[in-house]
Amino acid sequence: MGVAQTKIIGIGEYAVARNPSTRLKTMALGSCVAVCLYHPPSGVAGMAHVALPEAAANKEKAIKTPAYFADSGIKHLLNKLAYLGNISLIPEIRAKLVGGAAVIYMKKDSFNIGARNIAACRDTLRRYGVLVKGEHVGGTINRTVTMQPGDDGVFIYTPGVGSWTI
Repeated sequence: MGVAQTKIIGIGEYAVARNPSTRLKTMALGSCVAVCLYHPPSGVAGMAHVALPEAAANKEKAIKTPAYFADSGIKHLLNKLAYLGNISLIPEIRAKLVGGAAVIYMKKDSFNIGARNIAACRDTLRRYGVLVKGEHVGGTINRTVTMQPGDDGVFIYTPGVGSWTI
């Protein structure tokens, strides 16, 4: 199997992997959403750390850092996953979403970024025909997320709360 390697995915980044000893990990998700994709037949996995719903908010940034936005990030992640896994049928890909918390504490959160990110991720995945098989979204907690190729489980950890798998 080889030596375990962890790819850390920062805000606006994405990664895909085929090797089961590679872990994909993003940390301290607040209002951001981790889009975790898995293709069961090939075992290929991918993750994006999405910060905002729509690339139209900043087209220049979307070109430089497509995964910063749900719509452009999911498109790029799907393309990379399909290429690495030699996937011709996008509907075989499964998704899990984590994050989208309301962590900006104000009397009235008029931006509601977490909820908007969740909705944008769901809508974009639906447009591509990708089934969302699991979610741990919303609330007010930060989350760290890890996944591995060859395993459809997504491991979530929150300090002071615990850990679980979806």
